[in-house]
Amino acid sequence: MFIHLVTWRFRMLENDDNHVSYTGKLETAQTAEIFYKLFPTLLNINKINFDVGISTKIRTKETADAFIDSLINIQYKDSRRNSKSKNEIKQTKFKKFSKDVLMSHKKCKRFIIDSLGSKIPRSEKFSKLLESKPIKMMAINFSQRNGLNYTIKIESLIMLYKACSYETAIFSTSPWCQLFTQKELKIIEYLLDVDEYHDAYQIKPYRKMACSFSAILDCLINFRK
Repeated sequence: MFIHLVTWRFRMLENDDNHVSYTGKLETAQTAEIFYKLFPTLLNINKINFDVGISTKIRTKETADAFIDSLINIQYKDSRRNSKSKNEIKQTKFKKFSKDVLMSHKKCKRFIIDSLGSKIPRSEKFSKLLESKPIKMMAINFSQRNGLNYTIKIESLIMLYKACSYETAIFSTSPWCQLFTQKELKIIEYLLDVDEYHDAYQIKPYRKMACSFSAILDCLINFRK
């Protein structure tokens, strides 16, 4: 294990952070299957032409492509249809265009800047959680088990966790994962979930956007009924 870490080299390119990983595309394809089962009429390729809104970020285009490809594969399973015909369907039935509304968090920066100039207000509860005794003990146990002569900071621990998760998502394996116990991985995952929850729902503009989407989804479900 030590040899793997010593010989480890950064394998990602700078632009890789902007792309959707294979597992991300797979999950998007599975999401498309679920939506098609819920709304087969609304997502009927033969009867509807779709406007696909994307932002300037490459990952939104890649996510859209994964969703669209899944819909096409579901509805055109006939093996006699070659890849060219599917590409033609994709080009003619799904028109992509950039929508600024998808970058609303960029357009509304003035609403999410706190008194200290931070783009996202700090969560006092999350800060207290990071300073709690169980989290400190986890850092101590991690440091001792891996032969460190100091106690690693929780921020560094989270960075190692992200290295583990990102490399696993892209390359299927990562030596950094071996440093953690399963319990530690679950705890850090929980910490990040709490942080994401704060970003998504404790900031008023973000919360309003989520509520709007929920209302639209409710309308679609009721319409289907």
